[in-house]
Amino acid sequence: MSGSSAPKNIFQIGLKLWLILLMVQLSNMLFGMTITIANVVLPQIRGTMSVSQDEASWSITLNLVAAAVATPLTGWLAGRLGWRTLMFGTVLGFTISSFLCAVAPNLETLILFRIGQGIFGAPIMPLGQAIILSSFPKHL
Repeated sequence: MSGSSAPKNIFQIGLKLWLILLMVQLSNMLFGMTITIANVVLPQIRGTMSVSQDEASWSITLNLVAAAVATPLTGWLAGRLGWRTLMFGTVLGFTISSFLCAVAPNLETLILFRIGQGIFGAPIMPLGQAIILSSFPKHL
């Protein structure tokens, strides 16, 4: 951006940048919610699937492990696929995994789909931050 047309503060940025910020933050919120929501519905999982507390907790644990394993791959994948393609793919995969978690008939498939949520959701936060940093002017 040239010196005279560059926005002086965050309120002077264009609609495109606001939409980028909105989409990145919504994606971050969705991933963050899936990490915490499982703790809230753990009693319902136990009751519906007739499993113990320890068995139901695996759905949370393996989701976090999958996210921890997949997060370091974000930079490499973004370099190979591009940020836009990777963000679209991860949000799509995350959405499909979330739907499949909702219709999982037993604990084993729920755990499998929660692992999918972790794998697809892991790149969302670091990728979102990279998109924001590259899209917005450096002085903001």
